[in-house]
Amino acid sequence: QYINWSKTTLPWMSIGYETQIPPIFTVAFYNAIANNGRFMQPRFVKEIQKDGVTVKTYDPVCLIEKICHDEPLHKIQAILEGVVSRGLGKKAGSKSFKVAGKTGTAQIADENGSYKSGTVRYWLSFCGYFPYENPEYTCIVCLKKRGLPASGGGMCGVVFHNISEGIMAKKLKHNVEVARDSTSSPIP
Repeated sequence: QYINWSKTTLPWMSIGYETQIPPIFTVAFYNAIANNGRFMQPRFVKEIQKDGVTVKTYDPVCLIEKICHDEPLHKIQAILEGVVSRGLGKKAGSKSFKVAGKTGTAQIADENGSYKSGTVRYWLSFCGYFPYENPEYTCIVCLKKRGLPASGGGMCGVVFHNISEGIMAKKLKHNVEVARDSTSSPIP
């Protein structure tokens, strides 16, 4: 595999270029960060039912019990939260709950391996988890785009925001008593 490497391959790989990692691997890694280092096998289906009866269940499978020590893990978690609260991932955030994640914006080479053959193509992404304090969901949003503007945080972050807000809104349970108008008297 090293035959195809150029003199700049190794430094470019350190920031994500010249690699091809499926988004599901990225989501699984972020899920491990959210899960305090426990790396779980991605699971798309919890159970299969037929006529309301469970035919088969798929239990969670732990692949790695701890991906790293606690100290670096907690630092990474805080950095990912900072990306959303103070960095380029602000558009992925929410006013109702904290989000942690990271933006990604990369140029894509054309079929000949060139980046200068006309309109530049981009792979944009935002991967994160929410709510930050007690994570329940991990999500990645990826977009392919031609030309500028191109921003993983500005474009994928907005989609992530809408997804996370929609999921969390389904969990809201409102108390009817709070909605009662206490300033006016009831009319018979």
